[in-house]
Amino acid sequence: MSGMTNRTNGAMSARAGHRRPRRAAGTTVVVAAAGLALAACSTSSSATVANRSASAQPASSTTRSSPANAAPSAGTGTVDRATSATYGPYLVDAKGYALYMLSSDPAGHSTCTGTCAAIWPPLASTGTPTAGAGVTTSQVASISRPSGGGTQVTYAGHPLYTFTHDTAPGQTSGEGIVKFGGTWTLMSPSGTPIAPKTGSTSGTPAAGSSTGGTSPGGSAY
Repeated sequence: MSGMTNRTNGAMSARAGHRRPRRAAGTTVVVAAAGLALAACSTSSSATVANRSASAQPASSTTRSSPANAAPSAGTGTVDRATSATYGPYLVDAKGYALYMLSSDPAGHSTCTGTCAAIWPPLASTGTPTAGAGVTTSQVASISRPSGGGTQVTYAGHPLYTFTHDTAPGQTSGEGIVKFGGTWTLMSPSGTPIAPKTGSTSGTPAAGSSTGGTSPGGSAY
């Protein structure tokens, strides 16, 4: 009997021994599956956080800045008329920026080139220039710029220019400035220069400098 009991116990022990590896393998599979699920969850969570972070970022935008003394547009070839409390009627371009003449320019010829033309942009025209209300049409014409520099509008034979330090229509800060071989003055619709009210100012252009609105006699720049 004792022998039979020992054999039975041995058989049971053997079966138990066989079952243990199976339980261990099953546990390993469960642990591995749990690990994979955790990894997938972590990846999904990271992706969600990344997506939320990206969507929270503001869309990039490009802003365009222009220099403080950006030249007014001078390509329409239109000569118009405005009135100043200080100078009376004077010539302006299509956007209302004051037009100037240089006293040293011979009739029908421009001597303002290079640095001069960068500060005093010629009133350009790609076609036949036009005259606005209150301006004599027969006085409006054009000339060829030196060295193939395009076409410049003239009035009563005087080449016309804008001034980069006039930053808004109605400003006449170039009036009376002595620079680049002559005096810069506004022009009346009659075709004559408008004399400065109180003398004139000469000076060398300085980086970042600016001038006021309608100071009589011009301003240094």
